Amino acid sequence: MNLLADVRLRAGSFRLAARFEAAAGETLALLGPNGAGKSTLVRAIAGLAPLEEGEIVLGEAVLERPRDGVRLPPPERRMGVVFQDLLLFPHLSVRDNVAYGPRSRGRGAGEARRIAAEWVERLEIGHRASAFPASLSGGEARRVALARALASEPETLLLDEPLASLDVEAVRSVTRLLRATLASFGGVKILVTHRPVEALALADRLAILEAGEIVQTGRPAEVSRRPLTRYVASFVGLNLVRGVVRRDGPQADVRWEGGEIRAARCEEPDGADVMATVHPRSIAVSLERPGGSPRNVIRGRVGSIDVSAGSVRIGVDARPPLFAEITPEALSELRLAEGTEVWLSFKAAEVEVYAG
Repeated sequence: MNLLADVRLRAGSFRLAARFEAAAGETLALLGPNGAGKSTLVRAIAGLAPLEEGEIVLGEAVLERPRDGVRLPPPERRMGVVFQDLLLFPHLSVRDNVAYGPRSRGRGAGEARRIAAEWVERLEIGHRASAFPASLSGGEARRVALARALASEPETLLLDEPLASLDVEAVRSVTRLLRATLASFGGVKILVTHRPVEALALADRLAILEAGEIVQTGRPAEVSRRPLTRYVASFVGLNLVRGVVRRDGPQADVRWEGGEIRAARCEEPDGADVMATVHPRSIAVSLERPGGSPRNVIRGRVGSIDVSAGSVRIGVDARPPLFAEITPEALSELRLAEGTEVWLSFKAAEVEVYAG
C-alpha cells in the first residue's frame, strides 16, 4: 500500500507545491532547511491543513481530492502522527495518553488500556505509566508520543522532527528505539527532519524539500553522489557549481558567469547544463598562489571557520563560494581568521560532472 501525496496549498504568503510517493515498508525521510514547508506538508497529509489542489491517496483509497470534493477527516485517515511539539495531553497520565490512540479508533476503554500497556512496555516507558507529561524528560515524552501514534494501529506513520530538542544521550537512545520501531512497522513511514545525520541513519530513501517544492528524491547513496542543489550538496558535504560544459576532448571546463572549473572527465555534450562537485577534502588552502599541477586555482577570503573533532571546515567567499576541509594543525600553521585572503587549489581529476 503506497502513499501518493500531491499537496498544493497556501499558508499566508507561503506556497507549497510538493509531490512525492512513499512505498509501504520503506522509510522516506522528508528533508529540508527550516522554512521549507516540511511541517505544513505533514499537516496536510494528516488532514489538518486542507488542500487547494492535488490529492492524497493511500493504496486505493482517496483521502483527499479537492476537484472531486473528497476530504476525509483526520481520524479516518489511519495515520499515526508524532508532531514536533508532541501535543501530549497534560491532564492525562502516560498510560491514558497512549490509550487515547486506540480509543480514537473506537476501541473500548478496557481494550484501549490493555493496548496502551503493551506499547508503553515496548517503548521502554512502562515504569512511567502513571506519570504525567510535565514530569517527563524530553526522551520519555517522545517515546510516549510515538507509543500513542502506534497504538492507534495506523497504516501510515508520520514523524515530524522526532529527535528535536533532545540532549546527546537522549538522541542516542531514541534513535536506537526509532530504528527498531521503523524496522518492525510494515506501513508507510515518513520521517521529517532538517538533520542530515538523522535522515541518513534512519531512512531508506530521501525526498528533499526546498521553498515548498521537492527538488530531489533517491536513495541516500544516490543523492550523496549526485546532489542537485547547493543545499543538498552542503548536507552531504560537497561543493557544487552549476554551469555549462565547454569540451576539450575528454576534459572540459564548467563555465558560469564569473568563472570556470576544469574537470578531467566529462561525458556530457558541449553546451549542456551540468553540475560539478568537488569534496572539501580535495581542496588545498594556502596563503600564496600555488604552483605545480593543480588546474583549478581560486582566490577568496575566509568567511567562516567551523572546528569539529579532527577537522576544520573553512568557508571561503570566492567565485564560486567553496568549502575546504583542513586539519587543526594546518589552521594553526596558516593562522587563518575570518577575512584572511587565501588561495584554493584542486586537481581537475577531483571534479565530478553530471547533467543538471
